[in-house]
Amino acid sequence: MSMMIPVYVPGFEGRQVWVQTPGAFSSSKLFVDGRPATPGPKRGQFLLHRNDGWQVVASFKGGFPDPIPMLVVNGQAIRLAQPLAWYEWIWIGLPLLLLFLGGAIGGALGGAAMAVNAQLFRSQPNPAARYLLSGMVSAACVGIWLAIAVAITVARGG
Repeated sequence: MSMMIPVYVPGFEGRQVWVQTPGAFSSSKLFVDGRPATPGPKRGQFLLHRNDGWQVVASFKGGFPDPIPMLVVNGQAIRLAQPLAWYEWIWIGLPLLLLFLGGAIGGALGGAAMAVNAQLFRSQPNPAARYLLSGMVSAACVGIWLAIAVAITVARGG
């Protein structure tokens, strides 16, 4: 569910700078003029050459649970997307309630559902679809937790 987001970076006027958001098993990637950015001196950093010839360092800041990070270029943070509203975070995080009901298994399932819900909220342009799909993910998470709880109870002979 990764997306390509165009970014305006001062010093790169007239050039194409894009960020590819992370997928399920990948990290964010930075592209300049259609090519992957050059890896920087430290892990997670990129070296970019501005129009005036100066070299600057870029990196990503943020991540879980919001799948869209901020791009930091030469110390200046560039927001790639509007922050989610507080009520969206509450909806996205509802599956975490399983932590209190189901311990470690519930917490793991709730955390996974929260990550999927955050991806859905960032990738789905239709607001009604965002809530419907993430509600279905949360309901499926509860169903899986119930199935595991029943299986454990039956296995224990209870």
